[in-house]
Amino acid sequence: MKDEEPHFFKVPVFVNRPSVSAVFWPFALLFFLSGVLMNQ
Repeated sequence: MKDEEPHFFKVPVFVNRPSVSAVFWPFALLFFLSGVLMNQ
């Protein structure tokens, strides 16, 4: 599985960093909420 999906294996390690997740999740939530509001 590691050889078939190397990119998928790297994502959790990158997101689990406190500094990265603290910046990534707020933007992810804003992007998700903005997409929902635009669809309505």
